[in-house]
Amino acid sequence: MKLYKIIAHVGGSVAFAAMQWLILVFLSKYVGINEAGSFSYFLAFFTPLAIFCAFNFKSVYSADLSEKYQLIEYESLRTILNLFYISISIIFLISQNDYFLIGLMVFLVKLIEVNADLIYGEWVRKGESQLFGYSKLIKLTLFLIMFYFLYLYGYEKYSYFIYPLAFIFGYSFFDLRLTKIQYKFNWDKVRPIFIGVLPFVLTSFLISFNTSIPRFYLNYFFDKRIVAEFMYLTYFTTIMLLPLTSLYQAILPKIRKHTSKVFKITIIYNLLFITGFWFLCDFVLEEIYNYYGVISNDIKILIMMSMVMQTLVVFVNMLYVSSMKFKKIFKVTLMNTFIVAILNFIFIKFFGYVGVYYASVISSFLLLVNLCVNYLKDKVNEV
Repeated sequence: MKLYKIIAHVGGSVAFAAMQWLILVFLSKYVGINEAGSFSYFLAFFTPLAIFCAFNFKSVYSADLSEKYQLIEYESLRTILNLFYISISIIFLISQNDYFLIGLMVFLVKLIEVNADLIYGEWVRKGESQLFGYSKLIKLTLFLIMFYFLYLYGYEKYSYFIYPLAFIFGYSFFDLRLTKIQYKFNWDKVRPIFIGVLPFVLTSFLISFNTSIPRFYLNYFFDKRIVAEFMYLTYFTTIMLLPLTSLYQAILPKIRKHTSKVFKITIIYNLLFITGFWFLCDFVLEEIYNYYGVISNDIKILIMMSMVMQTLVVFVNMLYVSSMKFKKIFKVTLMNTFIVAILNFIFIKFFGYVGVYYASVISSFLLLVNLCVNYLKDKVNEV
């Protein structure tokens, strides 16, 4: 794959993270910390749901080079999952008493992502992964242009309205124009792919849900302000992982052939990022988020340890995906979900807010060890 395609693909993931991060910044600066906490809370619900309903089409369809499943199977399943996402989301939004508009904003953005994931997979499969990057960059550009006019006329506090608009316009005028993917429905074509890919999708869902569990607990034990602080700090990890994940997806068909090189790049990138986090964390919180809470060095060190382990977890996961060994990842991740839920409850209840970071380090370490042990066992059996 040509270098510019990889750079564009990774740049798209950075653009997506940047847009979500900018919304967090704008809410903190121009609306309030509680609203930023609510944004984090709604992300905790809609992100895992959207990941499940997108069914990891981008990774699965691009990796299905042997055409194990027909295109109509992918298209039919996408149609059903769209309806499922909308139904569950409406029920959830109706049950919410506070910050409904922020919840609606997150719902719409994730709805676009659910619809676009199969299109992204089609581009990667055809060797046109740079289109994914262009799509994300166009949406970011539209968002910044609209925000500029809001800021110019003093309406920047309504910036969260333009967040879904940028996605809707980008999807309508770019994504849909460069694909042959359609909305189809054939129930007989759904079952094979649904059963075959479900373990992998549930794995991705659980990985995302595992990051949401602490936010649900913090919202229960504390308040939206604490949820916002947790989001500010853990979003460093999100920003760090997105370019790596995008890189892995862009080279997914060949990742096993270049495992050693990719691993070295992963480690170097990780070390550079955690160094930057150590020196810039306080500056970012104060100057960008207008948040002046004191973050102890203990918490920073715990976050850095978690960053290293989560990076390696994503790396090993992609090796499994390239081998189409979805059931193995699912079993390990399901076990980790119970560990995350139990550890977060115990550590937060008995150690307070700092407990959430201890729980993150321990659960990430156990997941990494479990994945590596199982992967090495599989390699031995293949010999």
